[in-house]
Amino acid sequence: MGSAEALLLKLIVYLPKILFATIGGIIALIFSGDIKPDGSVKIGWGLIFKLSISIALGLSIGETVIYYYGWSQHPVIAIGIVFLMSSAFGMFLLGIVYQSLQLTFTDKTVPEIIKEVKDAFFAVFGK
Repeated sequence: MGSAEALLLKLIVYLPKILFATIGGIIALIFSGDIKPDGSVKIGWGLIFKLSISIALGLSIGETVIYYYGWSQHPVIAIGIVFLMSSAFGMFLLGIVYQSLQLTFTDKTVPEIIKEVKDAFFAVFGK
């Protein structure tokens, strides 16, 4: 039983990191336009791929920032917030690229896209 408890303890350490990176990924999906203004989501391989990229970016950028600045001695919640911010920021950059391509190849204007992102954000988090 000793090795199972040790394995469980090691997994519990990664749980807040993954949780905060996932929350950051959901926020990033709002910015990329995958969560519609009415709060609906069409789950498909593209959405799973984008969420996976967001979580991977959050974990890798978060670990890099924490290691670079030597923040490993801080509380778990503070480290989790670093993962949340890095996940959201990483996908935010990819969302900017996505929205700029959407502006280039569709007839949407900048205010229309801003309104869509704002409406989706309010649909998920309430007004």
